[in-house]
Amino acid sequence: MDSDLVKVAIIGKDAEEFLSSEIGRYMIECAATQVDDAVDKLKKANPLDSELIMDLQNQIYRAESFGGWLRDLVIAGNQAIQQIDGDALNG
Repeated sequence: MDSDLVKVAIIGKDAEEFLSSEIGRYMIECAATQVDDAVDKLKKANPLDSELIMDLQNQIYRAESFGGWLRDLVIAGNQAIQQIDGDALNG
């Protein structure tokens, strides 16, 4: 069995458990709140204030990336588990 595949499966399960935990849900909620706040500020920003607009865009990107990274880990872990299961059936 490929040890890297097992590591990915374990990390994916860890990420899934984190997302299901109270801390994980809280962190995702905080990130969503940051996105909402930054989007509201962006809607009201002076279109000529490029520094503020870039700052708000970066805030949105960082907050959205957090959840995306965790979801990517879960997906990769699930794919690794499927591959391990398939290898076990065929091997």
